[in-house]
Amino acid sequence: MRTIEERVLAIIAKELGLVAMEDEVAVISSDSLADDLFCNSFDKIELVLAFEEAFSIHIPDADAERIHTVRGAINCISRLAADRMQMGPVKIGNCAISESQRIM
Repeated sequence: MRTIEERVLAIIAKELGLVAMEDEVAVISSDSLADDLFCNSFDKIELVLAFEEAFSIHIPDADAERIHTVRGAINCISRLAADRMQMGPVKIGNCAISESQRIM
């Protein structure tokens, strides 16, 4: 199973259309989204939507605005994914809703 970092790197490369040359990596964790990857505000919105779908999380606008580097995205997603895992089932009335049934 791929790590969160590996998945984030792959999503960024795919969404921004980055292709690595032979024996090179298209995206590294120290890259700046704007300066190194030329990610504009529209691209950043698309990235956030792709992260939310891939990791089944919701990234609040305030958190999304603070993501300026690939490492920042990895850290944010790691934190939100860990928080989601700790939440467990949600109880509504007499029913418990499992993680797979929860709508985000």
